[in-house]
Amino acid sequence: MNSEPETDPPKDGRVTRKTLIRSILVAALVSALVSSTITALTTGIGEGFLARWLSLYPFALPLAWVLRNLLWPKLVRLRAGSG
Repeated sequence: MNSEPETDPPKDGRVTRKTLIRSILVAALVSALVSSTITALTTGIGEGFLARWLSLYPFALPLAWVLRNLLWPKLVRLRAGSG
């Protein structure tokens, strides 16, 4: 197992394809979980839930992606002990 902390983005500032795909997938999952939970709590799970949730998801995804990219490097440094 690699003992080096995972750095994201790379130290030289390049954005790799792996980093970009990972950030999009993380943002998609987080925004789906959060937006579906909030939709379920505020409007209930019933008729029209999927339509209400899917109408909110396009707003949640970009927000989650931006927040992920702003916070991730700080969290990696904090985990490595150099925060």
